Amino acid sequence: RCHSQHICNSAPSRRRQHHRPRIGSVSVLNLQQPNHLTMHLRLGALAAAILSTSATPHHQEEGSIIGRELAASACSTYDTLHETTSGITLLWSNAADGDTEWLNKANYNYGYLPGIHKFNKVIMAVNDVGTVSCDATYMNANVYLEMRSGATLDVTANLDVGDAFFLKTNAALTQSGSSILTVGKNLYLAATYSIADTAQLSVGLYLYMASNAKLTIVGDSASITASTVTPTNSQVHGVINYVLGPSGAGVINLGGGELTIGSTTAKINIDASGYTGGANSIPLINQCSTIAGSFNPANIVINGLAAGLSGSVVSKSDGVYLELTGGGGGPPSPTTSSPTANPTTASPTPSPTRSPIQSPVVTTTTQATTTTAQTTTTAQTTTPATTTTTTTPATTTTTTTPATT
Repeated sequence: RCHSQHICNSAPSRRRQHHRPRIGSVSVLNLQQPNHLTMHLRLGALAAAILSTSATPHHQEEGSIIGRELAASACSTYDTLHETTSGITLLWSNAADGDTEWLNKANYNYGYLPGIHKFNKVIMAVNDVGTVSCDATYMNANVYLEMRSGATLDVTANLDVGDAFFLKTNAALTQSGSSILTVGKNLYLAATYSIADTAQLSVGLYLYMASNAKLTIVGDSASITASTVTPTNSQVHGVINYVLGPSGAGVINLGGGELTIGSTTAKINIDASGYTGGANSIPLINQCSTIAGSFNPANIVINGLAAGLSGSVVSKSDGVYLELTGGGGGPPSPTTSSPTANPTTASPTPSPTRSPIQSPVVTTTTQATTTTAQTTTTAQTTTPATTTTTTTPATTTTTTTPATT
């Protein structure tokens, strides 16, 4: 029933009284085997998932505890004290027998971890796969990380990259859980980056999104902060996808730095299907000192708004916002056009005393009907002819001018 004697011995006695489902065919977890560490982490997550979906609240709590204890036990077996040489480049080798954890020194070509001495550079190349499920904050010096085309990194625990972080074309990084990814200097993004849950991305200087970058922020609790060290100029030339949560969007804070928007390539896509609020002004990018450029309306897509709500993306003095209007009680009333002006009052007949000196010859034709009289006046003057229709009976009027009658 207990697959780890360590867990049984350390857990409260009430947890040992419940039957635990067997996880696969594993009966004993040997935490001394490094190549089994990934399996241990997965088993912990699986135990939590099974108990959370098919058991009582007591079992759900136990599943979560088992997962955390297994993960903590596995992470504690990694050795982070190996020395490195200053300024060396380490290549990710995926040589740890299926264990892709960042803290596994077997995944680096020199067999030790980066960041003990300064100016280490880590390169993840095509098809390299890495995970950060154990906190990798051991570094006492800066690490420069470069992910090249096809490399992937899944971050669910804290990771410090003290120097710059380059994600190049077709690389992919996913960040979730309550993880904090800290970049000491600049983040250059020309790849796919997805952040969700309550995860945080902290960038010391600027965030640069190239035209082929795709940044996705899921929910209303994830956050990205740039210029945490010094306010600098962050630039957006790629695509930002916002998947709204019940109360709004995960926001990009620029910490008082400048924002430059590439008007031709920068795009915003908003999925509002998860939003449950009403009219609101939701920050998307804020804490900007100045904004240069704007998002082209043709590059803004908003989907999933509730009935009665309409949305637009606008730039304000301190950032970019999603403006939601309407009360959610049905679509806004259509705009009513102004009534047409009465022609008899809008175009009065000119006074004959103000006619030109050369009096015109006026021919008047009157056609009467039972309901409407239509009068057409044709004048050989320098002023345009006018047509007046009234509902009064037709009449013939003789006007005497200085020249003719």
